[in-house]
Amino acid sequence: MVKGYTAKESRIFEDPDAPVIIAPCHGRSHPGTSQMLEVLRYVYGWAFMPFFGSIGVDRVRSQAASMAMGQPKDYIFWCDDDNFAPVPAILRMAERVSELDLDVLAAVVPCRRTNTVANFSPLTDNEIIPLGRDGGVREVRSCGMAMALTHRRVFERLAKTLPTVTYGVAFSDEANDGWPFFLPEVDGEKKAHYGEDFSFCNRVRAAGMKLHVDTSVVGIHAHEAYLTLGDIEMEQDRRLAAEEQKNAVPLVFG
Repeated sequence: MVKGYTAKESRIFEDPDAPVIIAPCHGRSHPGTSQMLEVLRYVYGWAFMPFFGSIGVDRVRSQAASMAMGQPKDYIFWCDDDNFAPVPAILRMAERVSELDLDVLAAVVPCRRTNTVANFSPLTDNEIIPLGRDGGVREVRSCGMAMALTHRRVFERLAKTLPTVTYGVAFSDEANDGWPFFLPEVDGEKKAHYGEDFSFCNRVRAAGMKLHVDTSVVGIHAHEAYLTLGDIEMEQDRRLAAEEQKNAVPLVFG
């Protein structure tokens, strides 16, 4: 029940101060993700904007953010279709991002990539970051949008620096204008191509805003195999061991 509403009324209850959920979906959300989003939507009154599509996640996120700017919501809650966390943890994130008036606050989501198992980069290399119960809010260099909250001012400020584009729908006359917030960047000098989340983070920092991660909120990534906090801890141990070995002073026998 919510604020004295009956079960039937709770299903249509919408909290005007709650975030709007944007959940890009490739076809069908993981049951854990669906359950989390359903509770946030029907029990706690979060608005919901599902977006379907398996190609061009940068386009889907940019289009969704452009459309969400037309809603009277301060925050957007981003959630991929294969990530989830306990609802109380997400509610705690929402309280913190509002109380601290943060631009971006992401949860920790395990991911399988080269040299990393978590979806954020600390401000300094080889920084030991407590996760889970001992974690907290800290500024980072970049973070993923797999499970994150963004304030609307982020997109309002970025919109002033980006050209408008038209988002069309395949095999349809439907189209709407927006901004390429998540357009992947290409560095000609380094001959590097960056992903949509990293490019978005670069734009946010270049515009004078900050990125934060709540390391006490650790989700589950259920794409190919369950990736959990244990995977992140093992990766941290591996990195520390490699760093110690690298900096070890060799023994010299005369």
